[in-house]
Amino acid sequence: MRRRIKNILKICVFILLANLPFLSATQLIGMEVFLDSFESPQEYVYFQAGEQLVGSIKNNDDYLILQRTNHPEFTLNEGDTILYSNGNDIVACNKIHSISCIGTLKKYHVTNVDDSLIDYPVYNYQIIGKVVSIIDNNLWNILSIKLWDISIHNLNAHALFINQ
Repeated sequence: MRRRIKNILKICVFILLANLPFLSATQLIGMEVFLDSFESPQEYVYFQAGEQLVGSIKNNDDYLILQRTNHPEFTLNEGDTILYSNGNDIVACNKIHSISCIGTLKKYHVTNVDDSLIDYPVYNYQIIGKVVSIIDNNLWNILSIKLWDISIHNLNAHALFINQ
């Protein structure tokens, strides 16, 4: 009887430890994005901000989870953070302050780190994607995000069957 309880306890601990990175990933990126990433894995990407990225990212060591513009339900609203090319071959990441439309042409007015408006507007063709999460660079967060990335791109049976 004791041996059986001990084995059941070992199995429970194993299951808990195996699922901890995924539970952490849902906390880091949100449940909606986590579940949607299994439906459309090619629409989500993560990367380290790095020094070449200008804009409102305070720490260059942070990781960004990006929803690409070709996502079927991609929408931008005021307050969203976007990653875009500013025309000088520089990639920037800033928050949308306001959106204005002239016919079908949308202009996004973005702000700097200090919440001052940037002089130039951003157009749809410049936008690379929407930042859905900014993740601190620590060992547990990176392990969780890398396991999430591997699971949606390499171990995702749902996406394998839909794409065929």
